[in-house]
Amino acid sequence: MSQGSRRPIRVCCVIGALTTGGSERQMLGILQQLDRNRFQPHLFTFYRDSPLVDEVPADVPHFCYEQHGGPLRQGWVPGRIQRVLAQSLAEYCVQHQIDVVYDRTYHVSLVTGAASRRSGTPYVNTVVENPAIGFYSTAGLFGCLKYYQLRAIYRRAAKVLCVSQGLLRGTADFFHLPKSTFSVCYNFVDSTRLAAIDAAAQHRLCLANELASPALLGQTRRPLKMVAVGRLHWQKGLDVLLQAMAKVRNEQELFSQLTLVGDGPELDKLRDLVRQLGLEADVQFMGWQSEPASFVSQADLFILPSLTEGLPNSLLEALLIGTPAIASDCNYGPSELTDNGRWATLVPPSDPAALSQAILAFVADPAAAQQRAIAAREVLLRRFQPEVGCRRLEEQLADAARKSSL
Repeated sequence: MSQGSRRPIRVCCVIGALTTGGSERQMLGILQQLDRNRFQPHLFTFYRDSPLVDEVPADVPHFCYEQHGGPLRQGWVPGRIQRVLAQSLAEYCVQHQIDVVYDRTYHVSLVTGAASRRSGTPYVNTVVENPAIGFYSTAGLFGCLKYYQLRAIYRRAAKVLCVSQGLLRGTADFFHLPKSTFSVCYNFVDSTRLAAIDAAAQHRLCLANELASPALLGQTRRPLKMVAVGRLHWQKGLDVLLQAMAKVRNEQELFSQLTLVGDGPELDKLRDLVRQLGLEADVQFMGWQSEPASFVSQADLFILPSLTEGLPNSLLEALLIGTPAIASDCNYGPSELTDNGRWATLVPPSDPAALSQAILAFVADPAAAQQRAIAAREVLLRRFQPEVGCRRLEEQLADAARKSSL
């Protein structure tokens, strides 16, 4: 289907469920932002558990397998769920004359790649996390077989996109494929979230001078206010942040408060660690929040202690708000996003001592960190606004559909 066709290009976006993770939010933004003059988006999900489903635009047809085919159960046959979903998706693509299918996660790619081959529909994928960690953490049994399946899928795909240059290199190396197999297509901030971010940024600017004052910062009357936003998962390194927080309190008598925005499987473990470190009065678990920008704008310092990232949306949004940030220099996104530490302080991952020293350095000169964050907003806003980012993805989707019609 070429751009000159009478009808818009039909894009079927595929994801397990619209939960509250970064990749899921990015998919929701794509569904909202695709130019309706050029594209007609569809949504295909596997599971009923989709807390963000109410935010799907009304003009997007949504097919949920579990609502039509019942609960997905593996049973005794390896790969049964994958084959059942691939067959259902292939039938959907044929029935609705889908021009291109698109997904963003490894386990979904095993389904989407097989379905696109069965239906003859071009396939576009975006790699969003370090495969050396992200792939095997979800591969389960028969991970080696799935590795070779995914490698073959990438070789056949119309497009395989990566959200950062570093991730492109890492993915090519991990799957032993030529770098030319992949292209970079950065994430973008959708217009709805950008409006909330802009409002938070204006609030931040009003508070900037007050928050950047070193007077009594880190003392009992003026504790350092830190915030971290993201899924409560071991890959996010939140245990490292808690250890660093305890270290600066116990060794340097610096008082701080930490707000954790997000939910996930590590909640109970993190609560236990908080108790072990004696931080019960200083750490607040806020759970998932539909709009975390207000928490970020009111904090002195945003911290991303991740062990691995593709291109961290939470760090991007913090810098767009203008909140000073410390991030772990993990593979692959923080260094690229911060211009090698120009816009935020980078520290080695899994290193509570280094993180605690970075926190102390911030307290010593918060005004300098605030100026860096304000400068970052101006640069990153131009690069990641939806008018730029979504148009990049649209060109990739259109090119895939166009080549298949030649």
